[in-house]
Amino acid sequence: MIPKGLRIPLSVSALLLASCHANGDRVALDGEALGELAISHLVSLGDEGGTGILADPWDVEQRQNGEWIVADYMLPQKLRFFSEDGEFLRALGREGEGPGEFRMLGPVWVLPEDSFAVADYGLLRVTWFSSNLRHAETVRIPSRSRVSLLPNGDFLLADGNSGFGLIRLQQRNRSPPKTIDPFPPATDLGNEWTRWRVLPKRGKGEFWSAHLVRYRLEKWNLDGDTLRSLDRVVDWFLPHDDYIGPRRKEEGPPSSSIRAVHEDPDGRIWVAIHVADPRWETAFGPGRGYFEGQERVTERNVYYDTLIEVIDPKRNRVVASARVDDLVMGFTSTGEFWTYSYSETGSPVVHVYSATLPT
Repeated sequence: MIPKGLRIPLSVSALLLASCHANGDRVALDGEALGELAISHLVSLGDEGGTGILADPWDVEQRQNGEWIVADYMLPQKLRFFSEDGEFLRALGREGEGPGEFRMLGPVWVLPEDSFAVADYGLLRVTWFSSNLRHAETVRIPSRSRVSLLPNGDFLLADGNSGFGLIRLQQRNRSPPKTIDPFPPATDLGNEWTRWRVLPKRGKGEFWSAHLVRYRLEKWNLDGDTLRSLDRVVDWFLPHDDYIGPRRKEEGPPSSSIRAVHEDPDGRIWVAIHVADPRWETAFGPGRGYFEGQERVTERNVYYDTLIEVIDPKRNRVVASARVDDLVMGFTSTGEFWTYSYSETGSPVVHVYSATLPT
Protein backbone atom coordinates (compact mmCIF):
# COMPACT_ATOMS: atom_id res chain seq x y z
CA MET A 1 0.00 0.00 0.00
CA ILE A 2 1.19 3.56 -0.67
CA PRO A 3 2.05 5.24 2.65
CA LYS A 4 -0.29 8.04 3.66
CA GLY A 5 0.74 11.49 2.51
CA LEU A 6 3.64 10.21 0.42
CA ARG A 7 4.94 12.47 -2.33
CA ILE A 8 6.07 10.17 -5.10
CA PRO A 9 9.07 11.64 -6.96
CA LEU A 10 8.78 12.12 -10.67
CA SER A 11 10.94 9.92 -12.87
CA VAL A 12 11.85 12.46 -15.56
CA SER A 13 12.80 11.01 -18.92
CA ALA A 14 12.92 12.19 -22.51
CA LEU A 15 9.83 11.50 -24.54
CA LEU A 16 8.45 11.71 -28.02
CA LEU A 17 4.82 12.79 -28.17
CA ALA A 18 3.40 12.76 -31.67
CA SER A 19 0.17 14.40 -32.69
CA CYS A 20 -1.68 12.88 -35.64
CA HIS A 21 -4.67 14.94 -36.75
CA ALA A 22 -7.64 13.65 -38.69
CA ASN A 23 -6.33 15.36 -41.83
CA GLY A 24 -3.17 13.23 -41.73
CA ASP A 25 -0.73 15.93 -40.56
CA ARG A 26 1.81 14.68 -38.07
CA VAL A 27 3.87 16.72 -35.61
CA ALA A 28 6.47 15.34 -33.23
CA LEU A 29 7.72 17.19 -30.15
CA ASP A 30 10.53 16.24 -27.76
CA GLY A 31 10.42 17.34 -24.18
CA GLU A 32 10.31 16.39 -20.52
CA ALA A 33 7.56 16.28 -17.94
CA LEU A 34 7.24 19.64 -16.24
CA GLY A 35 6.59 18.58 -12.64
CA GLU A 36 5.65 15.90 -10.14
CA LEU A 37 2.28 14.92 -8.75
CA ALA A 38 1.71 15.15 -4.99
CA ILE A 39 -0.12 12.01 -3.79
CA SER A 40 -2.25 12.01 -0.62
CA HIS A 41 -4.18 9.14 0.93
CA LEU A 42 -7.88 9.98 1.43
CA VAL A 43 -9.60 6.89 2.82
CA SER A 44 -9.50 3.08 3.08
CA LEU A 45 -12.66 1.03 2.54
CA GLY A 46 -13.49 -2.57 3.44
CA ASP A 47 -14.33 -4.62 6.53
CA GLU A 48 -12.68 -7.77 7.87
CA GLY A 49 -16.01 -9.60 7.85
CA GLY A 50 -19.77 -9.25 7.58
CA THR A 51 -21.64 -7.37 4.87
CA GLY A 52 -18.88 -4.78 4.48
CA ILE A 53 -16.30 -7.33 3.37
CA LEU A 54 -14.97 -7.09 -0.21
CA ALA A 55 -13.72 -9.76 -2.64
CA ASP A 56 -12.76 -8.20 -6.01
CA PRO A 57 -13.51 -4.46 -6.14
CA TRP A 58 -14.49 -3.24 -9.61
CA ASP A 59 -15.29 0.44 -9.12
CA VAL A 60 -15.39 3.22 -6.52
CA GLU A 61 -17.32 6.50 -6.50
CA GLN A 62 -18.10 9.20 -3.93
CA ARG A 63 -21.60 10.57 -3.52
CA GLN A 64 -22.29 14.26 -3.03
CA ASN A 65 -23.13 13.58 0.64
CA GLY A 66 -19.59 12.23 1.17
CA GLU A 67 -20.47 8.53 1.16
CA TRP A 68 -18.32 6.12 -0.85
CA ILE A 69 -19.88 3.41 -3.05
CA VAL A 70 -17.95 0.23 -3.86
CA ALA A 71 -19.09 -2.16 -6.61
CA ASP A 72 -17.57 -5.64 -6.20
CA TYR A 73 -17.20 -7.97 -9.16
CA MET A 74 -17.09 -11.22 -7.15
CA LEU A 75 -19.68 -10.29 -4.52
CA PRO A 76 -22.27 -8.97 -6.97
CA GLN A 77 -25.43 -9.12 -4.93
CA LYS A 78 -24.96 -5.83 -3.08
CA LEU A 79 -23.46 -2.39 -3.52
CA ARG A 80 -21.54 -1.41 -0.39
CA PHE A 81 -21.67 2.08 1.12
CA PHE A 82 -19.04 3.57 3.42
CA SER A 83 -18.87 6.87 5.26
CA GLU A 84 -16.57 9.68 4.18
CA ASP A 85 -14.07 8.35 6.77
CA GLY A 86 -14.35 4.73 5.62
CA GLU A 87 -16.83 3.24 8.12
CA PHE A 88 -19.19 0.65 6.62
CA LEU A 89 -22.77 1.97 6.53
CA ARG A 90 -25.06 -0.30 4.52
CA ALA A 91 -25.45 -2.64 1.56
CA LEU A 92 -27.96 -2.25 -1.25
CA GLY A 93 -29.47 -4.95 -3.45
CA ARG A 94 -29.50 -8.72 -3.63
CA GLU A 95 -28.72 -11.46 -6.12
CA GLY A 96 -31.35 -11.93 -8.80
CA GLU A 97 -32.78 -10.55 -12.03
CA GLY A 98 -35.54 -8.29 -10.73
CA PRO A 99 -35.50 -4.50 -10.25
CA GLY A 100 -32.62 -3.50 -8.01
CA GLU A 101 -31.09 -6.99 -8.11
CA PHE A 102 -27.65 -7.85 -9.48
CA ARG A 103 -25.58 -10.66 -10.92
CA MET A 104 -22.18 -9.12 -11.77
CA LEU A 105 -21.53 -5.53 -10.71
CA GLY A 106 -19.45 -3.22 -12.92
CA PRO A 107 -18.91 0.57 -13.08
CA VAL A 108 -20.91 2.94 -10.87
CA TRP A 109 -21.68 6.64 -11.44
CA VAL A 110 -23.04 9.39 -9.21
CA LEU A 111 -25.74 11.44 -10.95
CA PRO A 112 -27.44 14.82 -10.26
CA GLU A 113 -29.21 15.22 -6.92
CA ASP A 114 -27.09 12.36 -5.53
CA SER A 115 -28.87 9.65 -7.47
CA PHE A 116 -26.57 7.00 -8.99
CA ALA A 117 -26.37 4.25 -11.60
CA VAL A 118 -24.51 0.94 -11.80
CA ALA A 119 -23.76 -1.42 -14.70
CA ASP A 120 -24.50 -5.12 -14.29
CA TYR A 121 -22.27 -7.15 -16.63
CA GLY A 122 -24.03 -10.38 -15.75
CA LEU A 123 -27.50 -9.16 -16.75
CA LEU A 124 -26.19 -6.69 -19.39
CA ARG A 125 -27.99 -3.64 -18.10
CA VAL A 126 -27.57 -0.32 -16.31
CA THR A 127 -29.77 0.39 -13.28
CA TRP A 128 -30.59 3.86 -11.93
CA PHE A 129 -31.33 4.55 -8.25
CA SER A 130 -32.78 7.69 -6.68
CA SER A 131 -30.99 9.57 -3.93
CA ASN A 132 -33.05 7.70 -1.33
CA LEU A 133 -31.75 4.36 -2.76
CA ARG A 134 -34.96 3.37 -4.55
CA HIS A 135 -34.89 1.64 -7.93
CA ALA A 136 -35.75 4.15 -10.69
CA GLU A 137 -35.03 2.66 -14.13
CA THR A 138 -33.24 -0.18 -15.93
CA VAL A 139 -31.79 -0.07 -19.47
CA ARG A 140 -30.24 -2.94 -21.44
CA ILE A 141 -26.68 -2.81 -22.80
CA PRO A 142 -25.50 -5.04 -25.69
CA SER A 143 -22.30 -6.43 -24.14
CA ARG A 144 -19.78 -6.11 -21.33
CA SER A 145 -18.63 -2.82 -22.77
CA ARG A 146 -16.53 0.03 -21.46
CA VAL A 147 -19.14 2.60 -20.45
CA SER A 148 -18.92 6.39 -20.12
CA LEU A 149 -21.59 8.73 -18.75
CA LEU A 150 -22.51 11.75 -20.89
CA PRO A 151 -23.61 15.10 -19.42
CA ASN A 152 -27.25 14.64 -20.52
CA GLY A 153 -27.53 11.32 -18.68
CA ASP A 154 -27.06 9.11 -21.73
CA PHE A 155 -24.32 6.49 -21.77
CA LEU A 156 -21.56 5.87 -24.29
CA LEU A 157 -20.40 2.28 -24.82
CA ALA A 158 -17.18 1.09 -26.49
CA ASP A 159 -17.61 -2.50 -27.62
CA GLY A 160 -14.31 -4.12 -28.59
CA ASN A 161 -15.62 -7.54 -29.58
CA SER A 162 -16.19 -6.73 -33.25
CA GLY A 163 -14.13 -3.56 -33.58
CA PHE A 164 -14.59 -0.25 -31.80
CA GLY A 165 -18.37 0.06 -31.85
CA LEU A 166 -19.54 3.33 -30.32
CA ILE A 167 -23.07 3.04 -28.98
CA ARG A 168 -25.08 5.96 -27.63
CA LEU A 169 -27.29 4.40 -24.97
CA GLN A 170 -30.24 6.60 -24.05
CA GLN A 171 -32.75 6.01 -21.32
CA ARG A 172 -35.92 4.00 -21.99
CA ASN A 173 -34.08 1.59 -24.27
CA ARG A 174 -33.47 3.96 -27.21
CA SER A 175 -30.09 2.79 -28.47
CA PRO A 176 -29.13 4.08 -31.93
CA PRO A 177 -25.69 2.58 -32.72
CA LYS A 178 -22.77 4.59 -34.02
CA THR A 179 -19.98 2.47 -35.51
CA ILE A 180 -16.37 3.61 -35.59
CA ASP A 181 -13.81 1.77 -37.69
CA PRO A 182 -10.77 0.66 -35.67
CA PHE A 183 -7.92 3.15 -35.89
CA PRO A 184 -5.42 1.87 -36.79
CA PRO A 185 -7.07 -1.15 -38.45
CA ALA A 186 -7.31 -4.06 -36.07
CA THR A 187 -5.20 -6.17 -38.42
CA ASP A 188 -2.19 -3.98 -37.64
CA LEU A 189 -1.48 -5.85 -34.41
CA GLY A 190 -3.48 -8.98 -34.81
CA ASN A 191 -6.05 -9.70 -32.09
CA GLU A 192 -9.09 -8.39 -30.25
CA TRP A 193 -7.09 -6.48 -27.62
CA THR A 194 -6.09 -3.99 -30.32
CA ARG A 195 -9.76 -3.12 -30.80
CA TRP A 196 -10.51 -2.29 -27.17
CA ARG A 197 -10.74 1.32 -26.07
CA VAL A 198 -10.55 2.71 -22.55
CA LEU A 199 -13.19 5.42 -21.98
CA PRO A 200 -13.31 8.05 -19.24
CA LYS A 201 -16.01 7.51 -16.63
CA ARG A 202 -17.61 10.76 -17.72
CA GLY A 203 -17.61 11.80 -21.36
CA LYS A 204 -18.41 15.00 -23.22
CA GLY A 205 -19.66 15.93 -26.66
CA GLU A 206 -16.03 15.47 -27.69
CA PHE A 207 -14.14 12.93 -25.61
CA TRP A 208 -10.76 11.22 -25.34
CA SER A 209 -10.35 7.45 -25.38
CA ALA A 210 -7.21 5.31 -25.10
CA HIS A 211 -5.99 2.12 -26.67
CA LEU A 212 -5.37 -0.76 -24.29
CA VAL A 213 -2.14 -2.21 -25.73
CA ARG A 214 -0.47 0.84 -27.26
CA TYR A 215 0.04 4.37 -25.92
CA ARG A 216 -2.38 6.09 -28.26
CA LEU A 217 -5.06 8.58 -27.20
CA GLU A 218 -7.89 9.46 -29.60
CA LYS A 219 -10.40 12.27 -29.52
CA TRP A 220 -13.87 11.51 -30.94
CA ASN A 221 -17.20 13.21 -31.29
CA LEU A 222 -20.57 11.54 -30.84
CA ASP A 223 -21.00 11.14 -34.59
CA GLY A 224 -18.06 8.75 -34.67
CA ASP A 225 -15.55 11.15 -36.21
CA THR A 226 -11.88 10.98 -35.23
CA LEU A 227 -10.84 14.53 -34.36
CA ARG A 228 -7.31 13.96 -33.16
CA SER A 229 -4.82 11.32 -32.10
CA LEU A 230 -1.84 11.51 -29.74
CA ASP A 231 0.93 8.90 -29.74
CA ARG A 232 3.35 8.62 -26.83
CA VAL A 233 6.50 6.85 -28.06
CA VAL A 234 8.60 5.42 -25.21
CA ASP A 235 10.69 2.29 -24.84
CA TRP A 236 8.75 1.16 -21.75
CA PHE A 237 5.46 0.95 -23.69
CA LEU A 238 5.89 -0.71 -27.05
CA PRO A 239 2.75 -1.62 -29.03
CA HIS A 240 1.84 -5.27 -28.51
CA ASP A 241 -1.05 -7.72 -28.65
CA ASP A 242 -0.37 -9.93 -25.63
CA TYR A 243 -2.49 -8.29 -22.94
CA ILE A 244 -2.68 -10.59 -19.92
CA GLY A 245 -3.97 -8.36 -17.12
CA PRO A 246 -3.08 -9.74 -13.68
CA ARG A 247 -2.20 -13.20 -15.04
CA ARG A 248 1.37 -14.36 -15.51
CA LYS A 249 3.06 -13.80 -18.83
CA GLU A 250 4.81 -16.92 -20.08
CA GLU A 251 8.20 -15.25 -20.50
CA GLY A 252 9.63 -12.00 -19.26
CA PRO A 253 7.98 -9.08 -17.44
CA PRO A 254 4.39 -8.04 -18.12
CA SER A 255 3.83 -5.66 -21.02
CA SER A 256 2.55 -2.16 -20.33
CA SER A 257 -1.15 -1.42 -20.80
CA ILE A 258 -3.51 1.50 -20.18
CA ARG A 259 -5.99 0.90 -17.38
CA ALA A 260 -7.90 4.19 -17.10
CA VAL A 261 -8.17 7.73 -18.45
CA HIS A 262 -9.68 10.88 -16.97
CA GLU A 263 -10.16 14.34 -18.47
CA ASP A 264 -10.01 17.13 -15.90
CA PRO A 265 -11.99 20.41 -16.13
CA ASP A 266 -9.03 22.14 -17.82
CA GLY A 267 -8.88 19.58 -20.63
CA ARG A 268 -5.77 17.73 -19.42
CA ILE A 269 -5.78 13.95 -19.89
CA TRP A 270 -4.79 11.77 -16.92
CA VAL A 271 -3.60 8.31 -17.95
CA ALA A 272 -3.02 5.34 -15.61
CA ILE A 273 -0.58 2.88 -17.20
CA HIS A 274 0.23 -0.53 -15.73
CA VAL A 275 3.98 -1.16 -16.04
CA ALA A 276 6.23 -3.94 -14.78
CA ASP A 277 7.31 -3.64 -11.15
CA PRO A 278 11.10 -4.05 -10.73
CA ARG A 279 10.25 -6.95 -8.38
CA TRP A 280 7.94 -8.71 -10.86
CA GLU A 281 9.88 -11.98 -10.73
CA THR A 282 9.00 -12.41 -7.04
CA ALA A 283 5.22 -12.01 -7.53
CA PHE A 284 4.42 -15.68 -8.25
CA GLY A 285 3.00 -18.46 -6.12
CA PRO A 286 0.97 -21.68 -6.41
CA GLY A 287 -2.50 -21.31 -7.89
CA ARG A 288 -5.65 -22.33 -6.04
CA GLY A 289 -8.89 -23.98 -7.06
CA TYR A 290 -9.15 -24.24 -10.82
CA PHE A 291 -5.50 -23.11 -11.12
CA GLU A 292 -4.11 -25.58 -8.57
CA GLY A 293 -0.79 -26.96 -9.76
CA GLN A 294 -0.02 -23.85 -11.81
CA GLU A 295 2.28 -20.99 -10.93
CA ARG A 296 0.24 -17.79 -10.85
CA VAL A 297 0.62 -14.11 -10.01
CA THR A 298 -0.30 -14.02 -6.33
CA GLU A 299 0.97 -10.50 -5.58
CA ARG A 300 -0.47 -8.15 -8.21
CA ASN A 301 0.97 -5.08 -6.48
CA VAL A 302 4.42 -6.68 -6.78
CA TYR A 303 3.92 -7.75 -10.40
CA TYR A 304 2.82 -4.27 -11.51
CA ASP A 305 3.45 -0.62 -10.75
CA THR A 306 1.31 2.17 -12.17
CA LEU A 307 2.63 5.23 -13.95
CA ILE A 308 0.20 8.15 -13.88
CA GLU A 309 0.90 10.74 -16.56
CA VAL A 310 -0.93 14.02 -17.11
CA ILE A 311 -0.92 15.19 -20.73
CA ASP A 312 -1.80 18.69 -21.92
CA PRO A 313 -3.09 18.11 -25.48
CA LYS A 314 -2.89 21.83 -26.22
CA ARG A 315 0.90 21.72 -25.89
CA ASN A 316 1.53 18.04 -26.65
CA ARG A 317 3.38 17.72 -23.36
CA VAL A 318 3.42 15.45 -20.36
CA VAL A 319 3.07 18.13 -17.70
CA ALA A 320 3.33 15.90 -14.61
CA SER A 321 3.62 12.26 -13.60
CA ALA A 322 4.14 9.90 -10.67
CA ARG A 323 5.04 6.23 -10.32
CA VAL A 324 2.74 4.43 -7.90
CA ASP A 325 3.98 1.24 -6.25
CA ASP A 326 0.56 -0.40 -6.54
CA LEU A 327 -1.87 -1.50 -9.24
CA VAL A 328 -4.14 1.51 -9.80
CA MET A 329 -7.58 0.19 -10.76
CA GLY A 330 -9.27 3.37 -11.93
CA PHE A 331 -10.17 7.02 -11.51
CA THR A 332 -13.31 8.35 -9.89
CA SER A 333 -15.44 10.82 -11.83
CA THR A 334 -13.71 13.69 -10.01
CA GLY A 335 -10.17 12.45 -10.63
CA GLU A 336 -9.16 10.56 -7.50
CA PHE A 337 -7.55 7.17 -8.11
CA TRP A 338 -7.84 3.93 -6.17
CA THR A 339 -5.94 0.72 -5.53
CA TYR A 340 -6.50 -2.22 -3.24
CA SER A 341 -4.36 -4.47 -1.07
CA TYR A 342 -5.15 -7.47 1.11
CA SER A 343 -5.61 -7.43 4.87
CA GLU A 344 -4.04 -9.98 7.20
CA THR A 345 -7.17 -12.11 6.87
CA GLY A 346 -6.97 -12.05 3.06
CA SER A 347 -9.87 -9.67 2.31
CA PRO A 348 -9.33 -6.69 -0.02
CA VAL A 349 -9.09 -3.15 1.34
CA VAL A 350 -9.63 -0.30 -1.13
CA HIS A 351 -7.36 2.75 -0.82
CA VAL A 352 -8.41 6.05 -2.40
CA TYR A 353 -5.86 8.79 -3.18
CA SER A 354 -5.88 12.31 -4.50
CA ALA A 355 -3.23 13.55 -6.92
CA THR A 356 -2.40 17.25 -7.13
CA LEU A 357 -0.62 18.99 -9.98
CA PRO A 358 2.42 21.11 -9.18
CA THR A 359 1.72 24.80 -8.71
